[in-house]
Amino acid sequence: MIVIVSSKDLGLVEDYDILVVGSLLEATKVVGTISDLIYYESNEDTNEFAANLSVLKGKGVGSLWYVHEESTKDDLVEMAIIGSGGTYISDEFFLEDVDLVKSLVSSKDGNGELVALGGMGVLNDFLSRYLVGGDDSPIPANYLKVLNNAVNQISEGYSEKSKQLVVLSEKATSVIEDTSIGLRNIQDERANLAKLLEDIKTSVEETTPQVGRGASVSFFPRVSFRKEKDIIRVKDIGRTPYLFSFMLGLQVFCEKVLNRRPRLIVLEPVGKVYEDIYSSYIWITANNQKDSAKYQHSIVMTNYPTQGVLLKLLEDISYDTCIVLDRTSNSKEHLLNCRATRSVHYALSSPSMVDRLGLKQASPKFKFFSSVVSDPNAEFSIPVLDYPKNRFERENLYLNSCMEMYKLLVKRG
Repeated sequence: MIVIVSSKDLGLVEDYDILVVGSLLEATKVVGTISDLIYYESNEDTNEFAANLSVLKGKGVGSLWYVHEESTKDDLVEMAIIGSGGTYISDEFFLEDVDLVKSLVSSKDGNGELVALGGMGVLNDFLSRYLVGGDDSPIPANYLKVLNNAVNQISEGYSEKSKQLVVLSEKATSVIEDTSIGLRNIQDERANLAKLLEDIKTSVEETTPQVGRGASVSFFPRVSFRKEKDIIRVKDIGRTPYLFSFMLGLQVFCEKVLNRRPRLIVLEPVGKVYEDIYSSYIWITANNQKDSAKYQHSIVMTNYPTQGVLLKLLEDISYDTCIVLDRTSNSKEHLLNCRATRSVHYALSSPSMVDRLGLKQASPKFKFFSSVVSDPNAEFSIPVLDYPKNRFERENLYLNSCMEMYKLLVKRG
């Protein structure tokens, strides 16, 4: 099949052996063998032209032709076609009829020369007649005139060739510069991507638990939880007295009064001391955090509150309510960042911490309660109760004494 590339309508009648396409890109999509490719013009830029021509050469095009009137031809296209073993023809009349197109591609007899210097024939005749042949007869004056015209023709031809070479060099330089800019842009993009990856790496390192000697984690980043879950958050600052027993009572309130399935999650600072103090409860630590059995209980203590640990506890569908008491001491913010259906309630060992830590300025919905020492700005103060040893008596005592306080903690807003 003969394929002609032209963005201009050539007015050729339909022919089974000839296909006209608008660009080299379209030519690359032709199914079957392309015996001859004739390029007239397209709207592709230089880089697109070169890339698509390379694809076509890789597919094994039989012969390449560039047909275009000399005064408006593209020197770079000409160079590319000829450099690919193709032929340049300046006579556009070959594209006026399908028979002329077929005759063009069937006559590969010397049309591939870029420029034919007619004066060379005269010089060859002169060389053989008077120099090589040994003819000692005088050179006729008219012949010298012909010889002079031939030399001038050759000189003009070479001058034109030099100009053409300059144009080609300029265009080739432009292509090289564009390619270099493209490569430089790619290198810049690679550098930007490398910097972005480094920033991401740094960000990840900053939000990863920091480990000191002995693999002891000293800091845990905030954990975001955006799923639907009823969560009550309390942030303890200063190890508020009687707070843990009070929170156990809150869990009982949610279960027996609100008829919910609550889980109490207590986030403690790193250290064996608190593990020993609350040794009767289930602990999730750095050493056992992969043990699935540790995540099956309604009261869970942890000093390893990573995202993985907390999400596993919060996403457990066995519980519809989670009470999260944060007793860690690295930040005055609650470690869990979740849907703000409820404000965080602060438990303060001393009301003076409100001003000393600037807690009220940190949140317009700031709420706090205290213990032992009452404060007019506090929601309430945890009462000092005689702690019964019997569990059911303790539960009833806290329900009777703290019912209104628990209602404040579970209230949304």
